[in-house]
Amino acid sequence: MRLPVAVRARDRRGVGTLPFGRAQTARLKSALLVLGLVAGAFLVYTANGETLTSFDSAPTSLLAFNLLERHRLDLDAFRDGSIAVAGGGYAFTTGADGHLTSVFPIGTALVALPIYTVFALARHDDAHAPPITAPAFEPLRRHYEKLAAALLAALSVLLFSLCARALAAPVPAGIATAVYAFATPLWSIASQALWQHGPVNLLTLAMIGAFIRATRARDARAAAPWIAAAGLCAGLLPVVRPTAALFSLAGLLFAGYAFRRRAALFVPALALGASPGVAWNLYFFHSLAGGYAGDAHAYTASLPAALAALAALVLSPSRGIFVFAPVLAFALAGAVRAARERDPVARLACLLGLACVALLVQYAFYTFWWSGFAYGPRFLTDIAAPAALLLIYAIPTAPRRAAAFAAAFAFSVGVQFAGAYGGAAGSDWSSVPVSIDQQPERVWHLADNQIERNARAAYLRLFAWNAARSPAYDRGLAAQVTALALDAPRIERGSAVVATAEVRNDGRSAIYGYDSGIFLGQLRVRVRVLDARRRTAAESVLFVRGSPRTGERVQAVGTIAMPLAPGAYTIECDPVTVGGGAVAHSSALRVRVTVV
Repeated sequence: MRLPVAVRARDRRGVGTLPFGRAQTARLKSALLVLGLVAGAFLVYTANGETLTSFDSAPTSLLAFNLLERHRLDLDAFRDGSIAVAGGGYAFTTGADGHLTSVFPIGTALVALPIYTVFALARHDDAHAPPITAPAFEPLRRHYEKLAAALLAALSVLLFSLCARALAAPVPAGIATAVYAFATPLWSIASQALWQHGPVNLLTLAMIGAFIRATRARDARAAAPWIAAAGLCAGLLPVVRPTAALFSLAGLLFAGYAFRRRAALFVPALALGASPGVAWNLYFFHSLAGGYAGDAHAYTASLPAALAALAALVLSPSRGIFVFAPVLAFALAGAVRAARERDPVARLACLLGLACVALLVQYAFYTFWWSGFAYGPRFLTDIAAPAALLLIYAIPTAPRRAAAFAAAFAFSVGVQFAGAYGGAAGSDWSSVPVSIDQQPERVWHLADNQIERNARAAYLRLFAWNAARSPAYDRGLAAQVTALALDAPRIERGSAVVATAEVRNDGRSAIYGYDSGIFLGQLRVRVRVLDARRRTAAESVLFVRGSPRTGERVQAVGTIAMPLAPGAYTIECDPVTVGGGAVAHSSALRVRVTVV
């Protein structure tokens, strides 16, 4: 008796070759690919073992714990806590009702809430876990924040991969995904701390993915829930970051273009997505603007200043997006080619590209366009997903153009790697030797630019031994501050005076300055302003530049904070090292000044 065809096929080739078996195998491979992609990106993002020191995200990382463990929405318990004492008080504000809350929007905490719920449950089972208000919780807070940021970034890589694969063949989709994951500030910024940029990219990609499913649904009924899902994501975007409303607007315009009357489903869903932010701002601030109300005054109407900022955000050595991620320059060609496509999703990509341009222009008018103490153009991390998606339309195949693309990709990955692995010596660039808030023109300096310092610090941290941490180095270290010059015609009370000191290396060991890439063991000049009774009225640090050897002299630059009370003071300067290594010197340099 002959066996049925299906059975014969199973006997010869195995179950996996049957139609049902192929479907199961494909689903299994897809699931493994998904898990591998998320796990791989997560491991890369956390492999540096670093946590950023910005307090911007402190309220966001505390709010979920505060809600889940103390069952409160306000942050009153942290009013005089260790974060405020350490200088993070700026991230908190007192609302109209008198309660302490975050100055930043609520959206990031909402997006991260499921992750923090898992963290809170894990803490619940730990009998030795410190209270969230205790100083001992601060290292744990940073650890949890890093895990949450890295996981959200990894999930956005997964969403990007799904969107890219729906638009292109596996190879260009994979290349674009690699660019997004490892050649944009998603790696060096969004995955390292719980700023708003990771959730913005995640929600933007979720909106794009929902639109793709809606445009390819078999009928209007099947498309409806996806249109509503896109609207929900679009509404939540400005709750995370108000400037992300530009992407919401792009989504609204696309919904009207692609779905006509059915776009009516998008609008109420958008309103629903925005409702948590509206409710939060009305509850705590009694206004729709919330804690960002004061930022409206931080925009300038000066066209020359805006044009200068625009140039810096695009091309400067320490803030230019096409310097930190030159591979994204190919997105410009991608936008041109996408505009010629008839696929509706290509129109969405173009609209999001225009939103990226609008985002760039509005930041050029923002007074603090350099985004504070950050690696590269942090504000422009929000454009990573739309710009990388446009690359699908522009990945070159001609040998020369492909080589240029590969070179730009490799350089971009290297820049992000340097940012992720630069450590403390790299992250100091924005504040050392002079704060970028005081001298934003530093972003144009080619000597000691941010990428170079981070790359040097990453190399020394990973591949070279730090000679400055050896006992022999400490024994041979001796230095003397020989001169001090103040760049001020008159010294006013409470001012910060730019100062330059001269340091001579009197020891056998080389001196390592701030631009050496070394952090522990780095030489600095401690400056104390002493009153008539030899009490310290103010204390500052000047930063040594270069690496002078025995007998050589070098400058130390920085600012000296002056006391609030007028009078006669003595400025005392002596060399110190980061990490507490001994510095032999004959005597401290003393200069008398009058504060008016």
